[in-house]
Formats: sequence, structure tokens, C-alpha cells
Amino acid sequence: MKNKTKLTKICCDCSEQKALHEFCKHKGGTLGLNSRCRKCSNAHIKKWRKENKDYIEAKDKKARQEWRRFSNLYKSKKGCLVCEERHPTALVFHHRAQGDREFNVGSAYTVAKKRLIKELEKCEVLCANCHTVYHIIASRLKFNNTAEEIVKIVNDNKKAEIRSLWIMRNEKNVLFEREKNEKVRKTLHHPNPGGLVAHRLLDLQRVL
Repeated sequence: MKNKTKLTKICCDCSEQKALHEFCKHKGGTLGLNSRCRKCSNAHIKKWRKENKDYIEAKDKKARQEWRRFSNLYKSKKGCLVCEERHPTALVFHHRAQGDREFNVGSAYTVAKKRLIKELEKCEVLCANCHTVYHIIASRLKFNNTAEEIVKIVNDNKKAEIRSLWIMRNEKNVLFEREKNEKVRKTLHHPNPGGLVAHRLLDLQRVL
């Protein structure tokens, strides 16, 4: 078999004879290559994009709108894996295995639908709150978790947070009551309790 690096092809723009590796692949072209060399092809694309700026912006806008509709419908249908939140603006895509991610699904409006659906199969839908909780915990663990493990990690963390908040609230209430009682004692033992009437002092004494 001949070495392809020795074969050449003439560019249709600059008319120069160049090696095959200087041409991009193209199924419909001669030898399966583009008719323009890489340098001329890049210049042609740059010029076309500059001349058709309005068309490109309109096309991108339409693609973003279509992706947003598809994304919102997909997320609201699936709902959050943990808490079942279904409002699309509160939901995000989470890759189960971080190493398998090919691209960011949240802004993939330029990706072909077949490739996009294949990437979505690697993801779970989580609300922003559960997604943040999971990443805080998973940063201390392994990231590659199944759907069941994700639910367990987030729920266990939420239970722990509720317990800690309950303990903090009780401690705060106890501290507040102590400070309140201390202020009352100081008022009662002060030589001039600020003109408190007799019945008010009696009420304070009953409290203590």
C-alpha cells in the first residue's frame, strides 16, 4: 500500500499542490478530502461568517430556543431524583460518572440530537439544592455514584443538617433564657431598679 503522505492534491483556491494531510476530510470529495486546503478552508469560513453574521445569530438564537424547550420538557418530566422538584428552572443535569462527560449538557444547543440523547443517558436530573448538597459531600467521597447512592448521600446529609440545626436552635434558646434570667436578677438586686412599680417586681420574683 502506498504511503499517503507522498500523495498530493491541488487546492481549488490557491491552486497549490499540497500533501494530503494538509486537507480536511470530506466524504463527498476526491480521495475523501475537502477541495480546499486547511489554510484556504479556514480563510473561507472566516470570510463567510463575517458576511453572514445576522444569519448566524438568528440560527443560533433559534437553536438555543429549541434546546431550551426540549431541556425544560425533559427536566420537568423527569423531576429531581431526590426531592421530586419539577420546575425546570430549578433543575440541572448531573453526570453520574464525571470521567464519562464529553460536553456540558446544559448548553449543548449546537450538538446533534442523537449525540445529545446519548449524553443525557449518562445524567440524572437534580434540583439546584440537592445538586449542591451532593457535590459538597461527594467531594470527600468518590464521584462515580449510581442513582440510588446519590439519593442516599443527599438524604442522609439533609437529615444530619436538620439534626444539627435542631441542636443549634435548642442551644440558642437555652442561652437566650439564661441571659434573660441573668438580666432579671441584676434588675432585682440593683439599689434603684429604674422606677419599677411594686407589682412588676412581684411578677419578676414569681418568675424566678
